[in-house]
Order: sequence, then structure tokens, then C-alpha cells
Amino acid sequence: MNIYWLNPPPRTAVFVADLAWMNFNTYCKDYNWIQPIIDWEVYDEVSQVVEHIIENNTDILCLSTYNWNHLLCHEITKEVKKIKPEIITIQGGPQQGYDESFFEKHPYIDHLCYATGHGEEFLEEALAQIKKYKNILFPMNVPYLINRNYYTNKTKGKFEYRNESSLANNINYLNEIIIQAKNSNKPSIMPFELSRGCPYSCVYCEWGGGTGTKVSCKKWDVIKQDIDIVSYLQFDDVEIVDANFGIIKQDIDALNYMIEQRRLTGYPKSVMAYGLAKVKREKKEQILDAMFKDGLANTYSMSLQSPDIEVLTNAKRTDISIEDQLYLAKKYIKEYNAKIKVEIIMGLPGSTLDTFYEEMDLFQECNTWYNARNVFSLLPNTEAYTKEYREKFNIKSAIVGAAENEEEIYYDLARGVISKFKSSMEIVVGSNTFTTDEWKEMFFMNKAQRILGPHVKPHQKASVELRKAFNIIKTKSWYTKIDKWLTMIVNSELPTTDVNLINGVYIEKIVEDHISEL
Repeated sequence: MNIYWLNPPPRTAVFVADLAWMNFNTYCKDYNWIQPIIDWEVYDEVSQVVEHIIENNTDILCLSTYNWNHLLCHEITKEVKKIKPEIITIQGGPQQGYDESFFEKHPYIDHLCYATGHGEEFLEEALAQIKKYKNILFPMNVPYLINRNYYTNKTKGKFEYRNESSLANNINYLNEIIIQAKNSNKPSIMPFELSRGCPYSCVYCEWGGGTGTKVSCKKWDVIKQDIDIVSYLQFDDVEIVDANFGIIKQDIDALNYMIEQRRLTGYPKSVMAYGLAKVKREKKEQILDAMFKDGLANTYSMSLQSPDIEVLTNAKRTDISIEDQLYLAKKYIKEYNAKIKVEIIMGLPGSTLDTFYEEMDLFQECNTWYNARNVFSLLPNTEAYTKEYREKFNIKSAIVGAAENEEEIYYDLARGVISKFKSSMEIVVGSNTFTTDEWKEMFFMNKAQRILGPHVKPHQKASVELRKAFNIIKTKSWYTKIDKWLTMIVNSELPTTDVNLINGVYIEKIVEDHISEL
């Protein structure tokens, strides 16, 4: 059987190895897994992707849906089914939006892997049945399965690793990524997994089926083999995707081994650990010391989500204290001239317009205006998504176009078909502690502070000066157009327009053009 893996990335400026595809074809080896698209900029139209799927004699189309790609995935799958209806389609990923009418709304989808399940376990049994019977005849034997006639009773569980390297099983694919990256002068990125699972249950988080589950660890020999491959193939960057990197002693050993290999090969050039937030200060400091000392990191991420204890309580968020965060930030600024990234989620229940401006003093203290807060989005299969949570905090939400890039180079947009199919996401635009008008002000100033923040004098308080700035801005004629656009956002009138763009222009650029007026 020929299996096609459809997983469009949010950006095309970098080449990212598809870790899920490598895991699946390692756990399910008895099939022909068609190599996924590496350079999405080659494809300008949906029809070209559809043609690629058909010409590869695809028997099974697996689509992996996230908030940045689910509309594109569905459009491609719908067109594939029109041309070749016998192709079996399986949807996975966190952005599924399953309800009782799902298969009526999406008749081109045959089966779902429940969003919080592990795809490897699902596919192992599902593919075996399809190979033998041309369909899934015994659904109760397939974990995490949903289809027209069956709903799973198993929605999550502890994952068990095998003693086998997914990277080693896909050397040719990885080598092709490096070749294309170098030829295109683009960075190559390797998502790296050492463990799976998370004992915490933050209300907004859906971490690959791992939230609220026991942590399982990859075998040490496999981790070393994976690090060797990353280093000798010369991947530029490693992104550790564990929910809680550092929670296990083996994580420190892996980092030290990665450092050893970097000294030999020069690669990877950098390492980003996304799940470092909930590790205790002493262990976090040990990890960061090693990364900064050997040049694997130049940025310290203060993963606060909010400095307000009520907000954190509402979100069931666990982290080290803000005092410990500031201690580490000041340490790495002093010793390594590190950049500091303040990670805050804008719009969590309990936050107010006052606390929003107070947060700006933290950005000022760390001298880090380049990164903005993340907008609180409601992900399916999270507690925050439930009716009970929404009613408890009087949440008002809006459907908007998915934000493509929130990072420092915020204007780095995708090209090709990805840029033409902006997916939608549901964001919080009001609650029992802030109005939609207050949210509009916060959303605007969250972006504007990137431009205005550096102009605040050291003896001034950013929370005061930037609030004054908005009181001037809101009287300007050019802001009237922005305010109307923001009203369209909170009214769900822009479901497929990048939420960060105002009439195709970034807020930062608009503020920059008018800063002389302030």
C-alpha cells in the first residue's frame, strides 16, 4: 500500500524534518510511505498538490491537521476524493473539531484518529486491517478510532517507545532535506523528541496527546544515535519538542552528548527546548548553563504565560516563580549578553487591561521588545474549549485567520499555496475581566509595543508611557481604520485573514510610519 502524508507547515522560509512521518513509517514498516513534500514553495495551487498525490498511486491519504493548515488539508483531500474516491482518507492531528455532524460536513474523510491519541498505535492496527480487508472491519481493535459507525472509548494513554531510531530509518529523506536547504540557502530544522507525555493539565494546552499522562522515555542508545545523525548530517537547528525537557536525568545527559558532538562537527548550531518551562529552577539553570556556555543558545525564554497568580490559577499553570525567572534572565544577560523572550498569553481569564500594561514593565526591565504576547486561542480537546470553562469565565470568542508568524522576524511570510489558504482559529476576545473594546486595545498595543517600547526612557515606566501613547493614537485618523478592522476581528468577520495583518499590513509597520506624530 502507498501511503501519502499531508502535513503542510506554517512557514516556508525554513525546512523542517517531519518527525511524525518518520515515526509512523518506522513503526509501520510494511507499507510504502511516500516521501512528504519538503519545499512547499514549489506548489502554487491546490491542484498541483492533488496531482502529486494522485500520480504517486496513493492508496491511503493521511492528513495531519493543525490550526495553521486544516483548511488547506481539507481542500486538498476533498479534491483528491473527487478524482479518486477509492483512496482511503484518515485525519489526525489536534485541529479536528469532531462532533456528531463531522462526517456529514466532511464526507471525504473516512476515519479519524482521536486528537489526543498516539498516531503510531492507531496506524499500526488500522493499516493492518486495511491491508487485509481493504477497510477497517474490527474498529474496537483500533485505539483512538472514530468513523461513521464507531466512536472510541480510548482517547489517551501512555506511549511506549521501541528500541529503534526513526531518524536512522529515514536517512535518505533527512539527507534530501539538507541538500535542498543548502541549495535554497534556508535553515534546516530537526524536531527532536526524547520523551512523550506530561503530568500537568494546563487548560489551554494540547501537547500531542500527552497532557495529563505519564511520561515515557526514549532508550538512551536511540537518543545517542539520533544526536549523531543530526550532527553529522549538519542540521542547523534542533527543536526539542518534549513537554517537559529536563524533568528526567537522561535529558541532561542527552544535552551534554549533543554538546560533545557539536564540538566535533559544528552542528547543530542552536538548540531550542520548548518544554523547559515547568522544570525547577536548579535543573533549568543547569541545562541553560550548558547551552549558553557552548553557544547552543543565545536567548532565554521567560515562560510566564502571566505574572498574575489569579490568571495562572485559572489556567492551572505550573512554573517557577517570577523572581526565579528574573534571576535567570539577569544572569544570562550579564554573562552572555543573552536576548530575553518574555512569553505571555494575552487574554487568559483573570487578566485585565491594567495587568496588561503592568506586564510592559517586565518587558522594559528585560529590555526585550522584539517578541509580542501570544493570543489566547481555544484548541479543541482542551479544558478551555469546553462549554463549562467558557461559561465559568464568560468567555467571548471569535473565529479569525491563523497567525503565521509571531516571532522576531514577524514579516517573514510563507509563499506558494500555503499563503493562499489561511486556516482559521478561535481566539478569546472577551471575558469576565476584560471587555472586547479592552481586548482590541490590548491586541493593538501588544504589537505596537515592539515599535514604541524602545523609545521609553530608562527613568520612565513603560506601563505609564505606553498607555499615554495609546490615548494619543486612538485620536488619530489613521487609527480609525485600524479600530474598524479590530471590530471585524472580534465579530468573526475575518475568518481566513491573518489576525496580525490590517488590510494586508502589519500593525508594527503602521505604527512605525506614524511614530513621528506621537
